[in-house]
Amino acid sequence: MRLVPLLIAILISLTDSAAIAQTQQTITYTYYPVHPEVGTSIYKQMFKDSTVSHQDRKVVAISDWNIKYTVSYQPLKDGLCEIEKHEVVSSCDITLPRLVTDEKGLLDAFNEYMPYLRKHEHNHCQIAMDYADFLDGQLDSLGPMECQ
Repeated sequence: MRLVPLLIAILISLTDSAAIAQTQQTITYTYYPVHPEVGTSIYKQMFKDSTVSHQDRKVVAISDWNIKYTVSYQPLKDGLCEIEKHEVVSSCDITLPRLVTDEKGLLDAFNEYMPYLRKHEHNHCQIAMDYADFLDGQLDSLGPMECQ
């Protein structure tokens, strides 16, 4: 148990000298209804019923992400400043189709496809989240700089 006081001392020294960093990451899901029509494939129906587009083209799913950051500085001597606190907030909204039917065969086919589409869109969000983590790390690593 000798390590506990040492670990506490290390944590206190880190919080005294390091900038306060805060990172928030959220992923939300939005769904639009797909109403299958007789004689139309589910895939074509998803395009027809889709409420999302990318570069002026309808798509069946989309990931819309955003990264925001704030930084506050504290002045040091000799005209230098250091980061006192920073926050990186990343959010991603995934829009996916939801099949509206009681027909078991259609639901089974759709439910077999959806995990792949959900994973594909989630991977887009993960790229944004990874970049937010990278940005947070870069802000953590900045040392004193000239105040502007």
